[in-house]
Amino acid sequence: MAVLDLTELRMQAAARAAQAGDVPGLLGAAEALRQAMGAEVPAPAPVLPPPMDMHEVFHVPPPPVDDVLPGLEPGEVGLLVATGGSGKTWMDLSIAEAVAMGTPLFGLDWWPKAPPSNVMLLAGEDRALRLRRRLHAIGQLDPAAGAALEQHLRIWPLVGTGPALIDLNGPTDLYHAVRDEAQQRQPRLIIIDPAAKFHRLDENSNIDMERFIDLLAGLGQAAGSAVLVAHHTSKGAVQAGGAAAESQHSSRGASALVDASRWTATLRRLTFMEATAIGLDATWRTARLVKFPKLNNSADLPGVLLEHGDGGILSLINEVDTEQEALLAEVAGGRSKGANVRWNEGKYAKLPTQQPTTSVQEQAAVERLLGTAKGGQQ
Repeated sequence: MAVLDLTELRMQAAARAAQAGDVPGLLGAAEALRQAMGAEVPAPAPVLPPPMDMHEVFHVPPPPVDDVLPGLEPGEVGLLVATGGSGKTWMDLSIAEAVAMGTPLFGLDWWPKAPPSNVMLLAGEDRALRLRRRLHAIGQLDPAAGAALEQHLRIWPLVGTGPALIDLNGPTDLYHAVRDEAQQRQPRLIIIDPAAKFHRLDENSNIDMERFIDLLAGLGQAAGSAVLVAHHTSKGAVQAGGAAAESQHSSRGASALVDASRWTATLRRLTFMEATAIGLDATWRTARLVKFPKLNNSADLPGVLLEHGDGGILSLINEVDTEQEALLAEVAGGRSKGANVRWNEGKYAKLPTQQPTTSVQEQAAVERLLGTAKGGQQ
């Protein structure tokens, strides 16, 4: 009779226990078999991690604030919510340029200052050729910016590859590859553009969007990076326009996407009426407005007016001052309350309405805009 080795005997014992319905015996045999085969049994992961060290909290000074974006530190997730065609990817590249060069975005004195740092950009909408043209335009305009981006920026054009970082089964192979790359490169900022391309979850589910943001926060914490996610403005906010497209709730999908993030900026076009009110009627088609409606860890910031100029490059017009803010609010108030001004084939026209403006200030703003528009036609 052939001599059976110990491993085979244990396998036979497990089979007998299974046939007899002996669950404890089966588990014992399986454990013995794993040990015999040299496999390590991993310790179960703790359900609850250790608490904060309260002695350290009160006796060791914490590290200084290290904002990557105003109010957004490494390990945190922020959103850039933008209307279609407003220059979302150009804004991504402008922020990447600022971080790569270690200079304030658009020269804004309240933007965080830090040494030149690495940036990773996962591009889910733009082809490599289009991104190349945009980057080349930046380098032609500002060779120093081009040199910094060449050294510090790495872009992965993933359009057409189905680049989900998470699906219904959890983190994907792509997520683990991105995490490994980020841990190796240690970028100060990871940009993901746009959110919808990088998950296979229900965008309208708060539970799913919490999972998505938690995943990205884990990515940032593992790599010591802030994570900026570009996202689209909702259809309702686009149709309402004005302040509705600047709200932290203007993003498409579940509210948890914004609520779970620590930082939100919005980017949109100006209407002719808005641009005219603040003196930008000559360049209204290229004017852009950036607002910061949600800053969990920063004081309020002023809005920023940008020019989407030659080649698509964004440049600073000015920070929104109090007078411009008031005029934009007047225009938005007149539109939302039924002002008797409508856009008609590129010109302002006074049309009948059953609900004329009820505010003296709104009516004054409308009349001022009408007078400006008529004066420009003469």
